[in-house]
Amino acid sequence: MNICFFNCNHIGDIFFAQPFILNICKNNPSVTFYYWFYIGHVFFENKCSNLKYLENNICREYKNKLVNGYPPEALTNNDKILQQLFERVHADHKYPHFIFSYNSIDYIAVNVHCQIMGCSRDLCINSAIKSYINTINILNNKYGLKINNLNETNNFLPDVTNTNINIDKFLKWHTSNSNKNYIFFYNFKARSVKYFNTSEIIRRLSLLFTNLIFIVPVLDTELENLNNVKSCDTDFDCFYDSTCLNLLMIEKIQLFCKSIIILPTGASWMFMNNNIKNYIDKKIYMLENEEYTNLLNEWYNFCNNNNTNTSTNNKIVHNLKLDNLFDFCKNLNIS
Repeated sequence: MNICFFNCNHIGDIFFAQPFILNICKNNPSVTFYYWFYIGHVFFENKCSNLKYLENNICREYKNKLVNGYPPEALTNNDKILQQLFERVHADHKYPHFIFSYNSIDYIAVNVHCQIMGCSRDLCINSAIKSYINTINILNNKYGLKINNLNETNNFLPDVTNTNINIDKFLKWHTSNSNKNYIFFYNFKARSVKYFNTSEIIRRLSLLFTNLIFIVPVLDTELENLNNVKSCDTDFDCFYDSTCLNLLMIEKIQLFCKSIIILPTGASWMFMNNNIKNYIDKKIYMLENEEYTNLLNEWYNFCNNNNTNTSTNNKIVHNLKLDNLFDFCKNLNIS
C-alpha cells in the first residue's frame, strides 16, 4: 500500500512537517512515498529519491501578497479531485489517515497537521515526535505494513539546501550598501493570531531612523517611496509562487541583516533550518508573542542538545514588545 502525506494548512505547518517526513523516507529507502500540499513544494523536491509529488499539476502561480490576507489555497484550482478530497476530510478533523484511490491506485492518506496527528500543542517538538511514532505504529498495525519508524537520532530541523536559489540582484545592491545596518522586518499578515499592521509600524520607524535600512519580504502600499525600505519581491525578484522558493531566497538575504524581526507566522521562521548555526550571532526577535518565542527556543534547544533536552535556557529568539521597538531601533542606529 502506498502512503501519501498531505496537509491543507499554512506554510508553517508544512515547513515543520518536512524533517519528519524526510526522516521516515530516508529510514525506508526501498519504499516509495508520496506527498500532496497546496504550497511549499520546494521543501520536498529532490530531497529524497523515494519521495514523489502525487499530482503532476501543482497549484497555479500565486502572485498575491500575503499582506493582503489572501491565502494561496484560495487561489488554487478547486476542480482538482485531490484538493476536493483532502479539503473535505481535513476540515472534518476526524481522519488522520484513510484510504483513497487515485488513477486506479490505492493510497493511505496521512494528515500531517499537528493537531490532527494528536500533538498536544502547535510546534511542540516532543509531542510531534511522539505523534509521528504513534502514527507509523498505527499504520503498520492497521494495514499490515512494515514501515521503519522515525530515527530519533536524526536532526529534526528542516533542510533548506537548494541549488536553485539566486539572490544576485540583492548581492549587487548589497555591494554598494554594505556599510549600512539592515533590519529584516517581516510584514506578512499572521493568519492564526492577533494581527499587527507591521507595514505601518515599519513606515513610521523608517521615517524616524533614516540611517537604518529596513528590508521586508513584500512591498505594501504603506511602504512605497521610502528610500530606506527595500522589498524582497519588487527590489530583489523574490516573487511568490506555489513552490515557495521565494522563502528560501529570503532566508539567504536575511543572513546579511544585523537583526531579524519575525512574526507569529511560520513563513517568517525560515531561520529554523539545518544551517541554524549561521544565525547564532544574529539578533532574532519575535514581535509580541511569548508562546511561539518559547516554542521555537524549545525546538532549537532540543536539536542543539542532540535531541535529548528542551529544558536548557539557550535562546535563538527573543520576544520584543511593540512599546520597545523605538529603543530597539535607536540602539541599532548608533551601533
